[in-house]
Amino acid sequence: MNTALPVKTWNRTSVQNLVRHNSGRSYAQIFANGKETWKSLKTDILEVAKVKLREISGSIEKAAHADHAEQRGKMTMEDCAVIFTKRIEDGFGLHGRGKLMHRIGEGTKHYRKQTLIALWRSWPALAGKNVRKIAEREVGEWAERFAAEYSPTRYNNTLDTLRALFEIAVAAGARTDNPAMRIGRVTVKQKQLALPEREQFRGFVKAIRSAGAWCSRDCADFVEFLAFTGARKNEAANVTWSDVDFARQRIHLRGLLPKS
Repeated sequence: MNTALPVKTWNRTSVQNLVRHNSGRSYAQIFANGKETWKSLKTDILEVAKVKLREISGSIEKAAHADHAEQRGKMTMEDCAVIFTKRIEDGFGLHGRGKLMHRIGEGTKHYRKQTLIALWRSWPALAGKNVRKIAEREVGEWAERFAAEYSPTRYNNTLDTLRALFEIAVAAGARTDNPAMRIGRVTVKQKQLALPEREQFRGFVKAIRSAGAWCSRDCADFVEFLAFTGARKNEAANVTWSDVDFARQRIHLRGLLPKS
């Protein structure tokens, strides 16, 4: 009686923590903080897999270090940022999974990560600081510098990100207060809109419609739709015929990205 040999599913490579499925796809098998983590590298090209392995290994090790630091209650701001970034990537806003929990869209995720990058650039030494040893005076000095260089909106949102980092430290028991909470926000001035007169607008639309491109008429229709409905671009892009109620002269708009 012939016994079929088991098919080998996983194959080791010469690179530590890099294994290949018999389909050819590469995976990272990483042990960190007593846990085993598997991640698809989404490639069957070995050299590309090596580069992706280094990136994923670094992020997993940082996450494991942050988790350990959170459990010990002894954290750096970078540890807080790792937890914050994971929260954002999972689709949760500044307040995480608490009472004010709500999911955020891809645009908001990207923007929150940009505020974190701006924070590191404007305060290079912050990432390695022990959260317990950061004084309100230091936060105030950073705020003064940042507000002088960036727009009020970017300043306010980056301050919110900094507050969220400290809240993570407070929740972990790494410090008892949030030194960024008493730092003031900047008033955002309402933009003064210079809207064209009716005849000017008609001239703009006519110029667009007669521009000679294959999509000129469609572009002109789109401009008119935005002007007469007040819809945003992403809202208008999601309108279908089922959203239009001709009898009641109403349009249902969808597609707004939720704010964090």
